[in-house]
Amino acid sequence: MKSNIWIAIFAIIMSLSIIMPVRAELTNLSREFSDALITNDTKKMNLIVMANNSEIPSEVESILKAARVSGISEEDKYALFHMGEKMARLYMDSSGERGLLKDVKRNRFESKLGKLVEPKSKAGIYTVKIPMSDHKGPSYTFKPDNLQIKKGESVVWVNEDNHSHVFASMAVIGDGGIFAPSIEPGGSWKYQFKRSGEYFYICFIHKGMIGKVTVK
Repeated sequence: MKSNIWIAIFAIIMSLSIIMPVRAELTNLSREFSDALITNDTKKMNLIVMANNSEIPSEVESILKAARVSGISEEDKYALFHMGEKMARLYMDSSGERGLLKDVKRNRFESKLGKLVEPKSKAGIYTVKIPMSDHKGPSYTFKPDNLQIKKGESVVWVNEDNHSHVFASMAVIGDGGIFAPSIEPGGSWKYQFKRSGEYFYICFIHKGMIGKVTVK
């Protein structure tokens, strides 16, 4: 599996100049870093980051731009985010700055979400459904998974699945506060958002099951 990731990284880096805008192209620095990543040469990756410390934030942003280009395959997107996260983590280790790694993780999380929706509430309450899982396609999802509401309003999660779900917000990349108990099949749980912010949350049981609530 790891060798496939390195191959994917190499393939996408080599093709960037053909399929992407000039502003999203990766530099020689990123190409050199990708070569070290492909061979899993940690020492070389560290040296590259340390020698180009001041340039790393803009370099990571270029990688994120490349990963956000419309039409890019999921495999290539994964490879680019993987490279950006590795570079940002080494930058954090050498500089002590955590913001860049947080930014990569947020971008990576948001790339897996659906389109932001702003539905109408019913008496200040919004409903997010957990539909019956379909093993023929994507399973274990929140619908909608990307919701915007107003401060003081509430969201109720309704479990229509035949499995229990436990989820919580990820304070490492956004605001904390959501911590749902085990929601059994047919059950529900409501949370009032008293503070504005961005709440990224994930199911502890089904790690690919993610959502976000933006509170204005």
